[in-house]
Amino acid sequence: MTFLLLMAGAAVNTIQCVFIGGFVFIGFFFYLVGLAPTNSPQQRFSPDKIKFTLSVFFTLSILILYAIITYWNARTGGMLAFERPDSTDAYVMQAKKLALWGTVQSAYAPIAFLWLLPRVIGEVIIDKKHIWIISAGSLLTIAGGGTAWLTSV
Repeated sequence: MTFLLLMAGAAVNTIQCVFIGGFVFIGFFFYLVGLAPTNSPQQRFSPDKIKFTLSVFFTLSILILYAIITYWNARTGGMLAFERPDSTDAYVMQAKKLALWGTVQSAYAPIAFLWLLPRVIGEVIIDKKHIWIISAGSLLTIAGGGTAWLTSV
């Protein structure tokens, strides 16, 4: 049961990390395409370009931070599922870390997608299936870390 929860959490978080990495790559590419070159040195740092650059920077940094959180959850869940540490204390510490990172992911996801991103780029339309995937990643991570923690005590 613990193995299945850990692997399900790792799989969902890996999928989220891969998709967010793709969004960051595409966003950076479209940023480079959307940043029109100017020949005049006076217009190099125009207010419009600075506003555009800052909005893209903040959007991509919010997504990169979420990708880092999901990566660490997937990595720690996979390590707990497949590698047994030498001591029980090390296993318990990894399980606690996984439960904590799952809590951080579940707290950061609504802040990022419902509050931060709409303030930076405007309204973000999130369907029910996207909400389920985001929620499943954090809930499976917390459940996997909690069961690994409780079974080792």
